[in-house]
Amino acid sequence: MALALVDRVKETATANTTVSFNLLGAIQGYLAFDWVGNTNSTWYCAEDDLGNWEVGYGTYTSAPELLTRDTIDSSSAGGLRITFPGSLRVFITYPATRAVTSDGDQVITNKDISATDNIITTAVSGNLTSTNLNAALAELQGDIDTRTTTTTFNAHLNDTVDAHDASAISSVASGNLVATDVQSALNELQTDVDTRATSSSVTSSLALKANLASPTFTGTVTAPTIDATVSLNANNIYITDGTDSLVFGNSNDYRTWYNGTSNKMQFEMEVTCLGIQFTDNGTERAYLDKNGNFSINGAAKGVITTDNDGSFNLATTNNFKCTPTGTFTLTFTNHTAGQSGYVLLINTGGHAISAAATTKLGASTLATISVAGTYLLSYLDDGTNSYVTASGAMA
Repeated sequence: MALALVDRVKETATANTTVSFNLLGAIQGYLAFDWVGNTNSTWYCAEDDLGNWEVGYGTYTSAPELLTRDTIDSSSAGGLRITFPGSLRVFITYPATRAVTSDGDQVITNKDISATDNIITTAVSGNLTSTNLNAALAELQGDIDTRTTTTTFNAHLNDTVDAHDASAISSVASGNLVATDVQSALNELQTDVDTRATSSSVTSSLALKANLASPTFTGTVTAPTIDATVSLNANNIYITDGTDSLVFGNSNDYRTWYNGTSNKMQFEMEVTCLGIQFTDNGTERAYLDKNGNFSINGAAKGVITTDNDGSFNLATTNNFKCTPTGTFTLTFTNHTAGQSGYVLLINTGGHAISAAATTKLGASTLATISVAGTYLLSYLDDGTNSYVTASGAMA
């Protein structure tokens, strides 16, 4: 169970006596308490419209949605738990009694900060002497050495970094301890820390690494293994793993990706000076010649777009399906020269149909398709107008 403080968490709630709050959902513009995390704790403030309020430390549970009132920090009842009579609001806060504050000089004024994991464990009792000061400084020196040895750097650099000399702090002068002795020892310690903080040791290790941009390698360079072979002949470059192959060729040859054993889609593309050929295991499926003529050996399918308002965007697809719910003007937009297709018109309501100025069809055709029935309209667009013909009513 961890403490979680999250900004802008606020919910409506009701109280279970003085034990917990039933959380009813986030107030508009705020987050819910589930951002705290199930079984985590937080500081809260609860208030109602009657002037009752309570600040405390509680634990959030997600099922059911509850905030237990573990510790009361302050309240409108002098620090006692409040019995809220009705609806209330609960939000996350940071109590002033728990906050750490500082004055204008960045000095903490309201708390005593103590370490829970002391680096120096040597106790100094009685009069401070050079002996016990040296013992404390030796512990500090050892801790610095431990944190700056090879292991720490290797975790990031994967290389050898020499440990600093653990005897960087020399013995404090024997005899009576005076201020100059302490100052001398601290100066030595400062010098040692400064030395470790400079770039020399890190730079030495980084210098053994290749630059990301235009690296220069020495010795034997090991690259990742690729399970494939590359072969050359006069016209082609072959890359294959024995099953799949990628072939680059010059004109009159081909470029292909081929999977010969699995059930994956197989696709081959031949690039020649005459056109582009798409094949499947050597069987031609489609061909685009250099003059723009396209032939296909197989089924060509188009998407049918449902559009019931009678205005058909030719940039969307070629084929449309329209079931009007009222009268409409037959319109084609985004005219594209050479585009053709169909409109399946299901005019079961017998709605009257008119035509836009750029939709060209006879008046008799409009009269026909305005009668209740199902019709197949075909169109051909010249880039400005769409020319439309229609079938008779279909059963």
